[in-house]
Amino acid sequence: MMTDRREHRGRHSVPNFPRHVALVRVFLDLCGVWGAQLAALLVWNGFSAEFRIPHAFFEQAMASSVVLILSGGWFGLYRPGRTFLDVVENRSLLRAILVAASGTRLLLFLMKIPVDAVFFAFLWISITVCLYFVHRSFRGFCEALRVRGYAEVSALIYGAGKTGRKLASQLRRAPEMGIQVVGFLDDREALAGAILDGIPVLGDFLALDGLLAQRRAKRLYIALPQVPRRTVLDILEVCRTRNVPFHFVPSLPEQLLPMVELREVEGIPLMGPPPMPMGFWTRLRRRGVALAFGLPAWVLYRAALLWVWIAKDPGSVVFHSRRVVSQGGRVVVMRRFRGEFGSSLMARWTAATFRILRLDSLPLSLSLIRGDLAMVGPRPLSLRQAAILPPEQRFRFLQPAGLTGIWRIGRLEKEPIDDMEADIQYARHQSLLLDLSIVLRTLDLPGRA
Repeated sequence: MMTDRREHRGRHSVPNFPRHVALVRVFLDLCGVWGAQLAALLVWNGFSAEFRIPHAFFEQAMASSVVLILSGGWFGLYRPGRTFLDVVENRSLLRAILVAASGTRLLLFLMKIPVDAVFFAFLWISITVCLYFVHRSFRGFCEALRVRGYAEVSALIYGAGKTGRKLASQLRRAPEMGIQVVGFLDDREALAGAILDGIPVLGDFLALDGLLAQRRAKRLYIALPQVPRRTVLDILEVCRTRNVPFHFVPSLPEQLLPMVELREVEGIPLMGPPPMPMGFWTRLRRRGVALAFGLPAWVLYRAALLWVWIAKDPGSVVFHSRRVVSQGGRVVVMRRFRGEFGSSLMARWTAATFRILRLDSLPLSLSLIRGDLAMVGPRPLSLRQAAILPPEQRFRFLQPAGLTGIWRIGRLEKEPIDDMEADIQYARHQSLLLDLSIVLRTLDLPGRA
């Protein structure tokens, strides 16, 4: 009910809305950079009675602010839009920060300004942490604008099926684009007058011309991937007559839509499978990330065994939770700590600590080291799920299953995303920085289940 009330509030049309939001993002990043530098300065001095400002601090602050904003613009941080749970944006943020830190150091060197290397590194770590939370809070700011009806363009979606409703959900998750979906159109009589996900169904094809003539919407999205071409052409003719911009989903079966990517060759659009690299460097990167987390986790695992031995026999604290299928159809046993280690006070405290910090997965460090599992990758599938997996989803077996991934973040954030699409998005955008951003996002709030 609350969602419906929010969707029916008055709409405020703001010209150049995405540009205004981009300026707000730049301003927030500048505030974040200066706030991080001030916090770094305070922490650097600690509880010392003498407050000392490092040499060339203000020059560093100005240079880092300018270079970071330029780097953020270069990597598209201020473009409207949003990907699955911001993991690609987090990767771009890490890239921008790395390039900005290197560019600032080079600029100061060319200006012959000496800097303290240790303080410089500490400063950029502080900036990284601060900007991460600034970008997380920016989503709340955009959601507040959406709830209050601030947008630039009102839009209709023709097609209230799975594709149309998902499109509406994605547009609402990216309010900085300035697009507000005001209604669905659908030719099915059973949906007439219905409200789907807080958005009303305003009619069918016969109502389209009247709605566009009344300027109820300034843009139309056609989400009919499985209808005859003649129907789509009729809708496009109405849009041309009323001079309304339109976009449409390609005519493909819905289960294949996430599997294709649009390209262009000399003005000719082509659709085909996206590149999913698994070359030498990709395998080396995945093994490096697995070992970087697996070896320390194995040390913690051995220490945890010694600790829980006090409360319970270590031979029974680890159990085999299930068997999953990984790269090439290999069967992997998922081992975890039990939820209870005994009835003593120390045993209960230890079990609670393991649950809060998610240390119950430490036994899986052996699978990481052996290469049976990856730190980041597709969702592990049970034997039953793997046996009935459709052919279009077998790309999941081209790489090791991951302990975490975009699918895992979706569950932690309680976002209704499809596991297959999450795996496709990871396969498309995978990189070292993306893996690191996914791991950091997974560990963001350890208490979530």
